[in-house]
Amino acid sequence: MNIPLAKLDWGTEGFSYAFQQAHLPGVIISGILLALSVISWSVMFSKLSMTAKVARQNYKFVHGFRQASNAMEPHLRKFSVAGAPLFLVYRAACRELSMQLIGTGEVDDTTHARMANAGALTPPQMETVRMAMDRTIGEMVLFLERRMTFLATAVSGAPFLGLLGTVWGVMEVFSRVASSGASASIKLMAPGVAAALVTTVVALLVAIPAMFGYNFLINKIRTLILEMHNFAAELGAMLERQFVDYYALARQGNAAPAASQPHYEQPAASTGFNAQPATGPVANESFPPPSQAREEGGPPINPIAQQARRPRRRPV
Repeated sequence: MNIPLAKLDWGTEGFSYAFQQAHLPGVIISGILLALSVISWSVMFSKLSMTAKVARQNYKFVHGFRQASNAMEPHLRKFSVAGAPLFLVYRAACRELSMQLIGTGEVDDTTHARMANAGALTPPQMETVRMAMDRTIGEMVLFLERRMTFLATAVSGAPFLGLLGTVWGVMEVFSRVASSGASASIKLMAPGVAAALVTTVVALLVAIPAMFGYNFLINKIRTLILEMHNFAAELGAMLERQFVDYYALARQGNAAPAASQPHYEQPAASTGFNAQPATGPVANESFPPPSQAREEGGPPINPIAQQARRPRRRPV
């Protein structure tokens, strides 16, 4: 069964008739909804283009990074991919690591030799490298999620604006019927009710595409953020294996001279019960029972502790 498209009822006739019967508040609300729709569509198109470009640039950077022999080789060769969040995270880590080792984050002809003779990083210095990556990830999250609030506003706010216009229009219809004194009929109320429903239709046309676009984009952005966190964890482990020598640090800690250790003098004489000469700690030191300590002239028993030892009487 072939039906010509010209004979199909697209529903525009009813919408145009209802819009012609709309009251002023309904027209204002519809205009606000149309402006919100234009903004949401522009945000969706720009974000789709941006996320696709970022994904391509990330893939290009990872492809070049995997071909390097060590983690610092791309940085020393000045390898860069503009617009790739992973590259920005990598650059921040390498610059901070170079700053900790040789005092500068810039790369020149002597950087490789200076870093080879710089020695190992300490764990606190490695922590600053991780903090630099985390700071860059936070900045990129703000960049990726920028203007997403417009889509969220269109999804949540447009239905309420449409409901406001519909309720206002229905209120106008009933107030006109009540003030005219005529009996209510479908023919009398239909134009006003149809005009009131226009704002609901416009609101749904704004909110439904914005909802699908928001869900799709937020999943893409979360994927990019997860890739940055995973890459930062992998890069941090690679830099730690290459530049932090925990075995050497442990040997340096164990080789500390005895004079550097704090010296605590023993007291000349101890007081109280079971006194011992100041010749060092006593192994398996045992204390006499409280009764014996009192008989031998020891310190008095704590009255609170003594009272706690007494059996409590049960209430009658």
